[in-house]
Amino acid sequence: MGRNFAAAFAASDTLDIDLEEANSWARWQHGVMSVIRTEFEELFAYVDRDDVDWNAWRPLYDEGRSPKAAVDRAFARDI
Repeated sequence: MGRNFAAAFAASDTLDIDLEEANSWARWQHGVMSVIRTEFEELFAYVDRDDVDWNAWRPLYDEGRSPKAAVDRAFARDI
């Protein structure tokens, strides 16, 4: 029983970490959308979350960039 409990606890801990990562990624995406809608209002006023290629944005998230810094990099405003 001890081994099964330990395995279940380890799996539960992994799920918590995965959930935290998913929540962090979703919050970051929301932040990116807010920056785009605010700073490019005339161009992207009606852009929806499903309109964005999030696979292309993921490296910016993985680098630890803030949503604003990611938008600046994606639109070459940080050069």
